[in-house]
Amino acid sequence: MHQNNPEFAPMIPTRFFVKQFLFALLLFPASVFSQTKITLGPENIIRVFGNGFTDGLFDEQVLAGDPVGGTGGNVQTEYAPIQGAYAVYYPNYKIIIDLKNDYQLSHISLYDGSNVDSLWIKAGSPTNFQPLVSISTNQYNSWRNFPVNVTTRYVELTIRSSATVIKELVLYGTSLGTPEPEPPITQATPARMGDLMGTNALIINTLDEMKCVGFIREYHNWQWDEGNDDTSYPGYPANQYAWNPSWVSGAGWGWNFDAYYDSLSAAGITAMPCLQTSAPYIFNFSGQDNESKPIASNEDAYQPQSYVEHADYMYQFAARFGSTNVPTANLKLRATNEAVSGLNTLHWMENWNEPNKDWKGNAGFFNAYQYAAMSSADYDGHLGTLGAQLGLKNADPNMQFSMAGIISLNLDYIKGLRFWCDAYRNGDFMFDAINLHHYSNDAGGQTNQSPTTGISPEADSLYQKAKAIVDYRNQYLPGVEVMISEFGYDTHPASVQRAPAIGAADAEEVQGQWLIRSWLALAAAGVDKAVQFMLSDNNSTSATKYASSGLISYPGSGDVRTPKKSWYYTYTTKHLLNEYVFDTILDSGNPAVWVYRFQHASEFNKYIYALWCPSASGATVANYSLNLGNEDPIFSCVQTQLQANDTLGLQTTISLSGNTALVNVSERPLFVSVVTSPGMVKGLIPTTPIQLFPNPATTAIRIRAEVEVNQVYIFNSLGQIVLQQAINASDFTLPVAQFAPGIYAVKLITAQGTVMKSLVRN
Repeated sequence: MHQNNPEFAPMIPTRFFVKQFLFALLLFPASVFSQTKITLGPENIIRVFGNGFTDGLFDEQVLAGDPVGGTGGNVQTEYAPIQGAYAVYYPNYKIIIDLKNDYQLSHISLYDGSNVDSLWIKAGSPTNFQPLVSISTNQYNSWRNFPVNVTTRYVELTIRSSATVIKELVLYGTSLGTPEPEPPITQATPARMGDLMGTNALIINTLDEMKCVGFIREYHNWQWDEGNDDTSYPGYPANQYAWNPSWVSGAGWGWNFDAYYDSLSAAGITAMPCLQTSAPYIFNFSGQDNESKPIASNEDAYQPQSYVEHADYMYQFAARFGSTNVPTANLKLRATNEAVSGLNTLHWMENWNEPNKDWKGNAGFFNAYQYAAMSSADYDGHLGTLGAQLGLKNADPNMQFSMAGIISLNLDYIKGLRFWCDAYRNGDFMFDAINLHHYSNDAGGQTNQSPTTGISPEADSLYQKAKAIVDYRNQYLPGVEVMISEFGYDTHPASVQRAPAIGAADAEEVQGQWLIRSWLALAAAGVDKAVQFMLSDNNSTSATKYASSGLISYPGSGDVRTPKKSWYYTYTTKHLLNEYVFDTILDSGNPAVWVYRFQHASEFNKYIYALWCPSASGATVANYSLNLGNEDPIFSCVQTQLQANDTLGLQTTISLSGNTALVNVSERPLFVSVVTSPGMVKGLIPTTPIQLFPNPATTAIRIRAEVEVNQVYIFNSLGQIVLQQAINASDFTLPVAQFAPGIYAVKLITAQGTVMKSLVRN
C-alpha cells in the first residue's frame, strides 16, 4: 500500500444510503441528458482533509449562469491555492460534494483558471469512489463542459497541486429522490462553571497551584510511560509501561503518576492527560521529530491497523487509571511497577495534541481521515477488529475520549471526522468531545497568520465564533461535549500574543481581565470545557509566543513560580461560580456595560450577575443601575470585586433600591450575588409566633416560640448554610460568635410550617 493515499481507505460495511451505483462515461452527446443546474452551497461541501481553502470553487453559483446552455458567467474568485506549509495537502487534496440524495448527473462544468495541473473527479460511495473525469487545467479563463451519465449522491474532487486553479464548479442533473431532512437542534444542558473552567498544566505543577480551576489538561509525553530514551527498549508487542515510578526516573526517584492523578481526584479536580508525541522506539531511536505520526515509514497513515502501537498504549493507560479492573494478565508493566488496574482517578483521555499542525510537514500532519484512522484504533481497536486489548474503551468502557485539540475553530476538520465515522464506523462518532484551540489576536488566531498583538475576546467576537461550533454540535453531534482546550494571552510586552498594557492597567492586569471575560464568553456560547493556556509560564522573560501565557510567572529553571493577578482572578471566579451555570445575556440598557446572569445549578433562588465594560480602553461606568428583576423579593445582594493577592475577592453588601443595585463597572469583571427568598420560605406561616433576640447579636441569640421548633438553618448572605441543627424545643439559645459580621437568614421549621427571620451579626 502507498503512504498517504486515501484511495486505499479501509473497506468495511457502511451505513450510507447509497443506491446501486450505475457507472457510465462520456459515451453520449450532452443533448441526450437533462441539463438542470444543481444548486450547491456550503452545506454540500465536505473538505475531508479538514480545511476551508476551497470556498472559491462554489461561491459564485448564480454568477456562473448556465455554462452548458452557452451562457456561462464571468466568475471572478478562484480556488485559493494552498502554498508554503500547506503543501502537506498535496497531491491528494480532496473535497466531497454531498448532493444529499441520489442524482442522475448529466454534466460537470468548470471555469478553468490560469495555471496547469490536473483535477480528478470521481463518483460513488465514500468507501468506493470510481473515476468519472480526469481534467488537465490548461485552458485559460474559459468554461469547460463534460457530459457524464452516472447515478450518485457523492462526487469526489482530487486537486493535485496549487497549480490546479479553478474559479467555479457547476453540476447538472436530475434528483432521484427527496433529500433527508436535517437533524433537529438539541439544546445541551449548560456546564457548571466549576467543570468548565480549566487550565493546561504539567506534573511539575503543585496541587495548590492547580486549585484555581476545576479541570486540568495535562501535557503528557508518551515516552515518559514507555521506553523514554533507552535504546535497548524492545517496544511493541513486548511493551513495558511504567507510571510509578515512570520511565523518567533515576536512582531513588521517579515521577509518580499514580499519586499525581489521585491527588487531583481527591481535590475534586478533573484531569485529562493529553497523550502527545510519539515514543522514540517507534522510529528505532533515529532522532525523528517525536511530533511525527506514530507509524513506521512503510505504513499507511489512512489505515487504523497502522496505529496498533498507539492503541496498545491507550488500552494500558485506561486500564491503570480508569474505573474498570482488567485481568492482571492483560497488563504490560515494567518490573518496577505494581500490577494494578482500575485506580478510578481518570475519566477523560485525549490521544494527541494539534494533529493538524501543518507546519510539521507530512510526517507530523494528520489530515482528518488520517487522524480518524488513528483515533478509531485508539478508541476501541477500530470496532474491535484489531484485537480486544487495543483501544481505551476495551479497557474501560466508562472512559471519556476527547478528540485531540486542533489548531483553530475549524468546523471543516470536525465534518471530515464525522464523515469518516459515518463511512467506516457505521455512523458511530467515536469522540465524547470535539476539541479546538483558539487565540484571540489581530490576525484571527494561531494558524497561517502574522499577529502583532492579542485582542480582547469581544473584539475577536469570541462568543460568536464559539457559538457557531456549539450550534453545529447541537444539530449534528448531540451529546458530544465542546471543549476549547487552549486560549490565552502572554504578559511579555514584546510577544505577538500579548495582553497589552492599557492606561494604568499593566499587562498582567489586562491578561487577567481578558481571561475572565473569555471564560464568560465561552460559557455563554455553550462550551462545556474552556481550558486556558497555561498554568505557569514556560519562561516569563521570553518574548516567544506563548512563553509567558501562564497564570503563574516562572522566570526560569530554579526560580520561584509566583501567581500573577490572573491566577487570583481565576481562583476567585471559579470558586464563586463553581456551582453555577450560564443562564442568559441581559440587555444592560447601556452599550458600555455587558451583563451575563448565572444561576445556581440546584438552588434556583441563587443568581450571580457578571458585569464588565467590553472595551479595551480603560473605560468605567459609575453608579450603573443593575436591574435584578421584579418577580421575587431579594433576601441578600453582595458584590465581589476581583483583587490581586486575594483568592476570595473583596466582598461587600449592596444596599438595594427596590430590586435595583447601584454598582461601579470597569473592564475588570464584577460579580453581584443575589439570593431571592422563595426558594427558602416555601410553606411560611402567615403570622410569626417566634421571637429572636438580641438582634443585632454578638455572641448568641435566644429564640422563643409559641410552637415547637424542629429544625433551624442559618444562611449567610450568599445563601450558604452556616449552621444546621435539630432542636425540638420552643425556647433555646444558639451561638453566633463564630459568624463573620453581616446579615444572615434564620429558617425555623415547625410542625405548623416554616418561619424566616433576619439576623444581624455585629
